[in-house]
Amino acid sequence: MSAPAQEPSAEDEAVIGRIEALKRRDPIVEVLDTSKPATPADAIQLATIMADLGRADLAKKHLQTVLDANLDRAGLVDLAARFDSRYFARLASRPELAPEARRLADAVLSAVQEQTRSAEHVGQMIEWLSSDNQRIRDEGIIGLRKAGSAAVVPLMGVLVDPARQAEHDPVRAMLVALGGAAVEPLLAYLESGDPVLMVEAIGVLGRIGSRETSIRLLAPYWSADGDPRVREAADAALRRILGAAPTAKESARILTDRARHYFDAPADLGGDEAGRTVVWLWEPEQRHVATKTLLADAARARLAARLAGEALAIAPSDADTRHVYLLTTLEAAGYEAGFDEPIELTPDTPLGRVAEFGPKALLTALDEALRSDHGPAAAAAAQILGQTATADEALAVGASPSPLARALRSSDRRTRAAAVDAVVRLKPTKPFAGSSYLPEAMAFLASSTGQRRAMVAARNTADALAVGGHLAGLGFEVETAVTGREMIQKLVESADFELVFLDARIDLPPLGILVQQLRQDGRTAAMPAGILAAEGFADRAERAARNDPMTLVLARPSDRETAKWQVERLASLARRAHVSPELRKQMAARTLGQLAELAETSRGVFDLSRVERAALGAAWSPALSGDAVAVLERLGSPESQKALVDLASNRGRSLEIRNAALAALAASIERNGILLTTGQILQQYDRYNGSAAADKPTQQILGGILD
Repeated sequence: MSAPAQEPSAEDEAVIGRIEALKRRDPIVEVLDTSKPATPADAIQLATIMADLGRADLAKKHLQTVLDANLDRAGLVDLAARFDSRYFARLASRPELAPEARRLADAVLSAVQEQTRSAEHVGQMIEWLSSDNQRIRDEGIIGLRKAGSAAVVPLMGVLVDPARQAEHDPVRAMLVALGGAAVEPLLAYLESGDPVLMVEAIGVLGRIGSRETSIRLLAPYWSADGDPRVREAADAALRRILGAAPTAKESARILTDRARHYFDAPADLGGDEAGRTVVWLWEPEQRHVATKTLLADAARARLAARLAGEALAIAPSDADTRHVYLLTTLEAAGYEAGFDEPIELTPDTPLGRVAEFGPKALLTALDEALRSDHGPAAAAAAQILGQTATADEALAVGASPSPLARALRSSDRRTRAAAVDAVVRLKPTKPFAGSSYLPEAMAFLASSTGQRRAMVAARNTADALAVGGHLAGLGFEVETAVTGREMIQKLVESADFELVFLDARIDLPPLGILVQQLRQDGRTAAMPAGILAAEGFADRAERAARNDPMTLVLARPSDRETAKWQVERLASLARRAHVSPELRKQMAARTLGQLAELAETSRGVFDLSRVERAALGAAWSPALSGDAVAVLERLGSPESQKALVDLASNRGRSLEIRNAALAALAASIERNGILLTTGQILQQYDRYNGSAAADKPTQQILGGILD
């Protein structure tokens, strides 16, 4: 039997280290390492040699010296010219040189791109297009091709400059040569209304010859009040692309169908990880087109509205075209308002024209927007109905709830808030189908205190708290539930829950049914949910999450970093549906104000006891107590008077709020009489008698309550 191996001693380790060092000695490396690179290019060259000799550590050291030099764009571009861009791409692909090689390559390639697309460089390339020297002309063409879409605005600037007439033909040819890179900016010029710019853009688009592009040439061709030069250019371009221009009826149908196509495209489709995309827009003040980053959904909505508007200009009486125009204009307006700003109706604007369609058409559009989950369109339609319709026109439309009433239960919170605002504005004086939806929606919206809350539902409290602890460390106020029923009940009572984690083993009801219930209630339908798949329950989790875009199957988080990553994944599902804590608090304050108004104008129409609980809770929230006091004054219930007494008596509240509660109590008593019990009144006498050592304002308030 052999003796067990012994651990090397410190002396042995020192010897081993010296042997390894000798193995690593390379006379060439030693000589090179003592050299001092004179320039960044020399340092990069030396780094490459060191890497090839197997000394990545020394190579990275020299690359870091280049990074530490903080070269400007010109210096980085010089490096690209010395080694060419492919050299840096190869350098960055070597894993042993990470991260320095990647950082340097990114800096160099970004600088090259900036230089290629810079106004100075593009301007020089444009001048070279008219050179007598073929080589210089070719260099200009190559440079402009590399610049891509960034070259379009400067090239178009030449075409509208009479002093540069001699350059127009080569510039037009260059725009055509750019092909697809030029199409989007050229299409944006069609929105300028400038005949000279439009003629030039249409001429180039016709020569590029895209059948897809031809759709955008139909409007200038059929424009009844357009410039004849623009129509002639569109006619020539359409004949070049299609052989002949479609009839007016065909053109309107093509545009309407395409607008409908963009409107019906799935939400949250396309764009970068944040759902954003770059579009070209006409900038009236600068008199040229420019790029702007928009939500991909907003960009599609904008294009759909433009196409529908062009169709309506050709066929203003066509019913389907009018409906699609209404839908797409509402959707675009909803995005343009930024979701959270009220819509203003101004004459001679798309929204002003939409309002002229009347309540019936708006209700039809709202109905489709709700059924197809187009929140921005639905919210915009609700706002316009609230400003232009009567209660009978918008709410009393039959035995079933009207689209506006159904919007009060929308899965989109902004639509729900817009519908609440509209109904309160309309001041209904009699019940209508769906009347109960209003206090339900208001109670939910008013329940927010602006906290970030998360729900964890598991089969026992210990399992729920284990996950909840990680979420608490991320800033969430965590609520737990041990049955599905308890989870749903808590979720619908607070507007502050941002996401929910479900243990796949949850019961009462079973997981699959629970997820369905979550999606059937408008208050929770858009809430991201993560199903934690315990061992042996993966199939159940996958079945429950199947075909549900707002649900993910996740592993149980073992630490805060994992939980953070999971929260980010769930948050990415919400995108447009997400409402920030600050906005939720603003919605709550607005809803409380609306509730106070409703109690004055339509108290007999609605059962406001359903929102009393939200008002009672808001009374103790510093940011909402002022709004809540106004509601409690008007509710005139025993509970509301008791809450006003307690609020006025509480020394922990500001003197302003306590005096407001006292005044509200007096107004409530004058209107409804004293609703407090004898025991509550006696308790208040005890408070007053025990306030001898209290400050004078407190004594005055406590005395005022008993007066």
